[in-house]
Amino acid sequence: MPGIVVAIILKNMKNSMNVHLYEKSYHKSRFLEEVSEKLNLNTKVFQKNIFEIKNLETDYNVKSFQANASSFRFSLWKFFKI
Repeated sequence: MPGIVVAIILKNMKNSMNVHLYEKSYHKSRFLEEVSEKLNLNTKVFQKNIFEIKNLETDYNVKSFQANASSFRFSLWKFFKI
């Protein structure tokens, strides 16, 4: 599930959790920054390839556009207890 979607859901749930978004493309990372700013989301955008980062500490890893529908539903259920 794209991280920006997680940030929007968290905002609607009134959850203040910070979402870190990693995107190696300059243009896509700028887009994420602009959308996050306009929607007032609690995000931080990093223009980096997440697969090249060593010792990345996180509670949840979200891979954009690589999840199928069943894993998407499971992730929502597990993360948000839907």
